[in-house]
Amino acid sequence: MFKSCIGRGDQEEIDRSGQGLHLFPEDLHRHRKRLHTLILDGNHLKQLPAVIGNLNKLQKLSISNNELEDISKDISRLTRLQELNLSHNTGLNEVPKEVNACKSLEVLDISATGVQVLPDTMTQLATLRQLTVNDSELQRLPSDLSGLSSLVVLEARENMLKFLPVSIAGLKRLRRLDLGSNEIESLPRTIGCLVDLEELALDENGLTDLPPELSGFKSLRELDLSKNAIVRLPTEFCDLTALTDLYLSENVLTELPEEIGRLTNLTMLKVDCNQLTSLPESISKLSELTELMLSDNVIEALPAGIGKLKKLTSLHVDKNQLTTAPCEIGDCESLNILTFRDNQLTEIPRSVGQLTKLHVLDLACNLIQRLPFSVAELKLTALWLSERQSKPLPSLEKAIDTDSGDCYATCELLPQKPRETDSELADAQNNRHRSQDPDDDKHVAFAPDPNKPEVLPPIVGERPNVMQRLATPRRTDLQNLKTVAKKKHIEEKRLSIQSRSMSVSPDLPREPVEAVFVREPGTSLGISVAGGRGVEQPFRDDDDGVFITKIKEGGPAEKSEAFRLWDKILKVNDKDFTGISHDEAVGFLKNATGELRFYLTREVTQKKEDDGDEAHGAAAPVGNSMSSVVVHEDEPHVAPGEQPVENAEPTTVTSSADAVMSQEAEETLGDLDKHLDDSMAMPDGKREEILTDTEEEVAVSRVGGSWGMSIVGGNDSSSLPFAAAGSSEVFISKVVDNGAADRSGRLRMGDRIIRVGEHDLTNESHGFAVQSLKDSGEKVTLVVRHNTQPAGLHTVAIHREVDERLGISIKGGVDSKPGNPVDQDDEGIFVSKIREDSAASKCIDLQVGHRLVEVNAHTLLGATHADAVMHLKEAANPVKLMVCDGYDANLARSVSPADSLRETLATINPPADRPPSTSDAPPADEGLPPPPSEGVEEAEAEPEMPEPPAPDAPDADEDLPPPPVEE
Repeated sequence: MFKSCIGRGDQEEIDRSGQGLHLFPEDLHRHRKRLHTLILDGNHLKQLPAVIGNLNKLQKLSISNNELEDISKDISRLTRLQELNLSHNTGLNEVPKEVNACKSLEVLDISATGVQVLPDTMTQLATLRQLTVNDSELQRLPSDLSGLSSLVVLEARENMLKFLPVSIAGLKRLRRLDLGSNEIESLPRTIGCLVDLEELALDENGLTDLPPELSGFKSLRELDLSKNAIVRLPTEFCDLTALTDLYLSENVLTELPEEIGRLTNLTMLKVDCNQLTSLPESISKLSELTELMLSDNVIEALPAGIGKLKKLTSLHVDKNQLTTAPCEIGDCESLNILTFRDNQLTEIPRSVGQLTKLHVLDLACNLIQRLPFSVAELKLTALWLSERQSKPLPSLEKAIDTDSGDCYATCELLPQKPRETDSELADAQNNRHRSQDPDDDKHVAFAPDPNKPEVLPPIVGERPNVMQRLATPRRTDLQNLKTVAKKKHIEEKRLSIQSRSMSVSPDLPREPVEAVFVREPGTSLGISVAGGRGVEQPFRDDDDGVFITKIKEGGPAEKSEAFRLWDKILKVNDKDFTGISHDEAVGFLKNATGELRFYLTREVTQKKEDDGDEAHGAAAPVGNSMSSVVVHEDEPHVAPGEQPVENAEPTTVTSSADAVMSQEAEETLGDLDKHLDDSMAMPDGKREEILTDTEEEVAVSRVGGSWGMSIVGGNDSSSLPFAAAGSSEVFISKVVDNGAADRSGRLRMGDRIIRVGEHDLTNESHGFAVQSLKDSGEKVTLVVRHNTQPAGLHTVAIHREVDERLGISIKGGVDSKPGNPVDQDDEGIFVSKIREDSAASKCIDLQVGHRLVEVNAHTLLGATHADAVMHLKEAANPVKLMVCDGYDANLARSVSPADSLRETLATINPPADRPPSTSDAPPADEGLPPPPSEGVEEAEAEPEMPEPPAPDAPDADEDLPPPPVEE
């Protein structure tokens, strides 16, 4: 049966995507006279056979995300084909030269393949409007491009291109050209002939200079030259008077040309991470400028003319050598964000008080003695005066200068002092440990990280070189340098995460167990397993065995009472599981029926001292491959590398190390205790009132190795939303219902943990906090401070009807594009859009800008974007969201913190007489397609240039589909 066969008059559309097909469907010939659209995405097809030529009325063919290795030359018979998508077939190494016979072809996507060279015959496709070859192995473009006379969009991002052919001048209609992340060191002069070009991306190449012929780009609006090695801009560059967005970040510019004032349409200028010492006075002529990024340079003073930028909403001058700020800054009447972090300012002008629209003022890491009192009268949402500041808005007090009689504002963070070096911080930390207890064996002193560059205090007249630049690499070495740096960063990230992913539960001995289970044909086992050969890292330490990681509630396995969590499978009937691969284990368990005799090893659980009953909560796995987890009886939990046996296909599984990255900022402490200890419960369920802003000692007892809570924070992890960015404090992020922490009656979300037993957690790492709890035995005394709950914390219940969309989009997450426009380092998950006429739109207590804390009791603190989307997709009805205040949505509309051209380039929409290409639409609903009637509107509303998502976290809004209809 076809997944869908939709008739439209004399035309048919067939969609068999995600059907697990290994062979091309043989029965398509029955539809050859009417079939105009064929979609076979997400299968296992290895060949596009000759029979494809029989579908001679086909207009759209999509075979992305398969295993294609060969395409029949009979594709030449598809003379009516308008759109061909062959992307994400890594085994496809060439496009047949016969493709030139597809005379009607308008859109061709061969991204994420192994194609190294495009056939020269392709240039005969005179009707081709869009060619996309991103993220492949392309080494050169065809030598004669002039035949592609209708080409409007050319994307060849993330390849190995070293040069552009001079024939590129023949692409007279080209409007978007993306050649970012290649190895191009110079541009041909003929490139200036692209007079209709509107968007050009050349970021992450090896360019050192620009040809003066760039002045021919009379229509160019957006230009990305970031991450090159450009030393200077030619004067002709300033003839690009149509420019609105200019990205020059991470080059080696020492100055901007005085003629830059001719770019009067410029709205965004990013020139951070260069070597600028000053700005030209002509910058005052950029009257349309709304965002100016100057961070990480060596600028000593800003020109007075900066006050003429009346439309400027965001000014970033962090990490420079400013000693004063011009008083004219107060004339930038539209400023929302002003950051002077990490300079040498001793004061700021009173005129800053005139910035009535200012929301964020960052003055941390300077030498400021006091603030003008006018600052205290501003309606700020954040005022940063220290990198260790615990609240966004410190309490300012009015004071009077006894000499002049002038009023000024001060607080406990003023006057500012020079930054401490890492060695000074380490000495202070060691002294604190020694002063607390002379026994060195009871305390851990942390040495400075040898891999971390030393941060020196600011010195007047001298500034450390923030960005160590190498000499311009040879073009043969450039890609290797990028690859090595990227791999090193990823590896360091993994090691950092794994070092903190320790379980609180102690190691437990194991005993042999034999379990018999009778499985009827057509039924599921009701278990999920992880481990086995073929996964990147073992599920548990160095043990590559297969473990049971989930027992489905109410399923056959649970009813049989034959299995326990973390049971290791040694053998099933005569099938030996020793050294078995993960895929083979899943395949066997999926198909096995009848009487199944499982030979297992099981953890010997601890006994309760008070009544001798066996504790039901098994200890969580210990090792570097996963974080400790909480197992809820009523909630599904997927461990790293885990697959449910009843639905599993023997395919590649996400590595456990990747899964750990979704839990980077949070370690969950132990399993959920499944039974209450009545002696610890408060009488009649009543609890004493917890007073905010008080400290107390709380005694907690656990059973079976569980604390029943989660923590975030530490000097190496984020503690948002419980404290400001940069805080080193440790907080309770979740208290499991009826767990050990909950039964104490004195702990709640948001409490700061000051001490665990004898261990002071002040300025300690996240891993140190986890280890302190792990080593605390069965009972521990916690010293906590009951902080104020996050502002606006409340729970929202969204009830969905059948086939009704949830209707929210989200942004943010660990290792994803930031979702908070006010704080680019905030890795929280935020509501970015609420669709009209959706389930969420009916809920008045949910707003754009809210921070998502939990989804149906699943914490999103420290979660990746992909994890958040998964929890929202799988949330049962009603969807219960715990949210708190995040950012001001009105502010978000006035701030455009885009980090690259790909985030802001407008999507060029296809003609109205044909369906939009998947390459045209932004990755806003990746994997979750919106209704057909809304797809084009989304592309127009939130334009973004297509970009392959990270393997473990999509970096775009995810729109959630309606809940499935229950049978």
